[in-house]
Amino acid sequence: MFGNVIAWYARRIVNVNINIVLAGVLALVPVLGVVRIAQHLLATPRFQNGVLYEKLEAHHQLVITAVTFFADVIFDVGIYFVLHWLANHAPKKTLPVGVEQRMERVADAAADHVPFFKDAAKVQLQRAVLSPLLYFLWLGIQFVGMNVYGLTAVWATVLGFCVAIGTVRTLHTFWMLREERAHCAVSEGRVCGKCGYDLRATPAEISGTCPECGKEFRRPVKVAPAALPHATTSNGASAKGAAQSLSENGEKSVSRS
Repeated sequence: MFGNVIAWYARRIVNVNINIVLAGVLALVPVLGVVRIAQHLLATPRFQNGVLYEKLEAHHQLVITAVTFFADVIFDVGIYFVLHWLANHAPKKTLPVGVEQRMERVADAAADHVPFFKDAAKVQLQRAVLSPLLYFLWLGIQFVGMNVYGLTAVWATVLGFCVAIGTVRTLHTFWMLREERAHCAVSEGRVCGKCGYDLRATPAEISGTCPECGKEFRRPVKVAPAALPHATTSNGASAKGAAQSLSENGEKSVSRS
């Protein structure tokens, strides 16, 4: 069970999503601390019905929105780099052999041959493309929550984060699914990795060249299934029974002759 979970987590599209959400949640703790400190420093103490509370002016709320943005970028990116290294680039020598083999079957092979910072920077670039939507939803909901609905800065920040991260993770998942399918098509020799030419009609068993651009492509070697005499069950009973049956038939044929 534990090995299957680790192998499932090794799939790139899975661990990237989990790591981004986890980095966002872990970064939210120090970000909320920074927001709370900024609220305490900027708010004006006031009394209402004998109760002391903190009142934020509109321009102070804009300052808190800016502080939230910069604090989140710093903490989120730092935490994500650590999680991405652990998931895709950390040594796996301490894992059982069976678990490591299952991980190799589902993991994205490209991550094994790309330097860590280049690989993590690629994910961060994709996040940067989607970040305007993320922060528009997050900070917009935060600002509206504080101004229109009277939420505290902390609760408005949490609400905006939940809506924004759910929306952006969905879009990023579709983006990575498209990349994963394209990668599989190239690695299986169905599409040219240089020009995108459809190679399915190109006759080649193992390797060949693209008729459009001349780039060499390779197709995975298909391993034939084991021959029937070598097939056994988990306890070897089938092979033993087959041998006994052959021996008995042989003895009967000799006695009849």
